[in-house]
Amino acid sequence: MKKNKIIYIIIALLFLIILSLFMIKTFIIDRSENDSKKEIVLEAGVVENIEEFSGDLPEFSFKIEGAYIGEIDKEIISSYEIPVYEFDAGIDSGFRTETNHYLGVRLGEFLEKQSITNYRDLIINSLDGYKRVYRQDEIDDYMFLIFKRDGKIINDDNPVVLLVVDEEYNKYSLEKLTSITIRRNNINNVENDQTEDGTSTEPTE
Repeated sequence: MKKNKIIYIIIALLFLIILSLFMIKTFIIDRSENDSKKEIVLEAGVVENIEEFSGDLPEFSFKIEGAYIGEIDKEIISSYEIPVYEFDAGIDSGFRTETNHYLGVRLGEFLEKQSITNYRDLIINSLDGYKRVYRQDEIDDYMFLIFKRDGKIINDDNPVVLLVVDEEYNKYSLEKLTSITIRRNNINNVENDQTEDGTSTEPTE
């Protein structure tokens, strides 16, 4: 009986030690990590703490139209080894500057990996009918296609967002992205925006 009592005491002590470690991790370590993330405050147009992401992306799709034709989804991002990044950015909302944590790809790297390098400009289209037009020489490292903000999908119906970090969000970025039209040659005639031999190319082949 005395031996069993000692065993019970040892088990109880082990349980208390494990419980204490769990409490330390949950309420001290995790909380301090979350608090440190919340304390990040950046000026508008600043990108920091950028790291490559190797996890799974949410489900999404959008179209490439015009001079290049294709359907883009998370499998294409993976198969073309397009770098996905997590980063913090200071965003000018037009009313105030906010710091958010994003998950996405750089627009320029996305286009380059898809061999979309010969074009005049892009028309980026949204589900709501809004458009943004950018010349090739305007594409820089501050333009991203975003899949998550602060760990959450931004829009359930169309989760992809064009984020232009170094400009005012409401004027230059675009939510609910549905397609990107690639234009070359005659800027007013998308029907003429084809490859040099008069055909369209498939970025997924």
